[in-house]
Amino acid sequence: EIISIFNKNGFSVYALDHRGHGKSGRLGVDKNQVNVEKFDYYVEDLRDFLDTIVVPKLNNNKLFLFAHSMGGGIGALFLGQYNEYFNAAILNCPMMEIDTGKYPLFISKIIAEIACIVGMGDKYILGHGPFKKKSKEYDSSILSTTRNHKYFDKQQEFEYLQTSGGSFNWLKEAFKATRKIVKKKNAECVKIPILLFQAGKDTFVKPGGQNKFSKYAKDCKLVRIEESKHDTYNERDKIFE
Repeated sequence: EIISIFNKNGFSVYALDHRGHGKSGRLGVDKNQVNVEKFDYYVEDLRDFLDTIVVPKLNNNKLFLFAHSMGGGIGALFLGQYNEYFNAAILNCPMMEIDTGKYPLFISKIIAEIACIVGMGDKYILGHGPFKKKSKEYDSSILSTTRNHKYFDKQQEFEYLQTSGGSFNWLKEAFKATRKIVKKKNAECVKIPILLFQAGKDTFVKPGGQNKFSKYAKDCKLVRIEESKHDTYNERDKIFE
């Protein structure tokens, strides 16, 4: 839906399925698990995608990044390392501080580290597991019932959309990545204009990391939408628009 809207407003769109997502190869114990050896691989994948697919077709047009959640974290890391690709970026509820729920952050980090040390890095994070073919509206990342059901129906139909929880190794790597993203010396390397959307009812990522990044990045405008959950681009029309 959002790609269609971009197209109607004169933008060509190039989309990348990250490792372990969509139609890209799976690296977990099953087809649902998100796993990666090193988080930096996501960043280098994005660079390869740009170099081989996008840039050769750019024809001197401007290039903008739209990145959501984990993709927003990947985007922030990318922009801190490579300044020559994008003219500006939208980071939508980017993963800069993970919401670990009932487990305190430092406890979650210790558990992830220990799990990897004892050879359980490829096991599902506590409370996560394979995709379940039933609706969990109460745990949805969006408030829009219509869009929620629409995407859920697609997940039932297409196996490649049935991405579920992450592994302990992914979690350990994600903690390392978010710590790097919000460091002052790294965020200051992001020099292009950034529009960062923050959701007031987000239960996937916390605002603290986003606040730090927006403070340190050279030109970052933070827009907080109080009534939105995590997927602001897929929310009720009032929020979506």
